[in-house]
Order: sequence, then structure tokens, then C-alpha cells
Amino acid sequence: MSRLPALPVPPKSGMIAHEPQPGYWLFQYVNGGPVLPAAIYRIEHEPGSECDEDGPNILDTGSILIANIGYREVEPERIWIGRRLRALTEDEYSLAMQQLAWDRDYDPANPVVRPKERVALDTLKPIGPTP
Repeated sequence: MSRLPALPVPPKSGMIAHEPQPGYWLFQYVNGGPVLPAAIYRIEHEPGSECDEDGPNILDTGSILIANIGYREVEPERIWIGRRLRALTEDEYSLAMQQLAWDRDYDPANPVVRPKERVALDTLKPIGPTP
């Protein structure tokens, strides 16, 4: 049986493929890996210095895009042209980040703590009562 050639995936409606836009998504580093919250957002101050004794450090160049996948800062293009799975609302993103923080602190065996590795299903804890 021959395989059909892969067709290029068109950009999602209203999206320009190489121009990242602010938003929230679920993201996956690798196929079969855990799903993480990801965000692209605009800031008008220098990254890492929201405010000093003289007030906000406003950029002369105008706003810039910054991005994160989970708690890792990445280039916005990494999310924009990567494995975005589904758009999130700001509330869904906030809840997913809170869950990620809990997993990182209290459940280090959870696959989301190692986002660049495939999930080994045989190592996961069972859901529900165990026999």
C-alpha cells in the first residue's frame, strides 16, 4: 500500500504564518509529549525590568513580543510556527499555568515536568481507584 504525499498545512484562518501575534495556546514540544500552556504577549518595557525606582523602563523602540512555553522563555516564532494545538482564553491559560506550577512543586514524576520527552504511558499513575 503506497502512502499519499503530505500536503502543506495552510495557516489557520486569519493568521499570517511568519508574523507572530499575541495569544494563548496549548503547545507540544514533541509528538507524544505532554501538552503545556504557551503565550505570546507584548510588553513596552525592557524584559525583566518592569519597574525601577524611576518608574517603568519604557522601550524607545516601542512594544516587543515575548513568549513562554510553560515557565521557559522562548522566541515567539517557536510557538507561532511550532506545534500549537488549540487556542486558549486568558482564564484557561492562567488555570493551566497554576496546574503546571503545582505539578512542578508537588508531582515531579508528572510528564509535564519533562516537556521535551515523550510520555511513557507505562510509568503514569492510574486514574481512579486501584484494584
